[in-house]
Amino acid sequence: MITRVQLNSKTYNVDVYKHMGTAISINHDMLSEATARAGYIKSGLKAFRTVLKAKDVPMCRKLLITTAYLLSGGMFQCCTWPNLPIKAYKVIH
Repeated sequence: MITRVQLNSKTYNVDVYKHMGTAISINHDMLSEATARAGYIKSGLKAFRTVLKAKDVPMCRKLLITTAYLLSGGMFQCCTWPNLPIKAYKVIH
């Protein structure tokens, strides 16, 4: 089954369709979404290097700030996902 997307009165066949922040694949597998979320968390961690290197901020505060930001963005609406297959589960965990 191929996902059909209509844009400007034209129909396109796509492998993965992203609707309102969630990627939906042809086979309804959550691997593409889990990979995208893991990438978001990894890239965000690189952005927090300056926070983590700050000498005047206690380590517990650094971890709290970083974890709150990355997990709230990376795991947003993951409660609506179906049960993940093992491969997707390993990517996100």
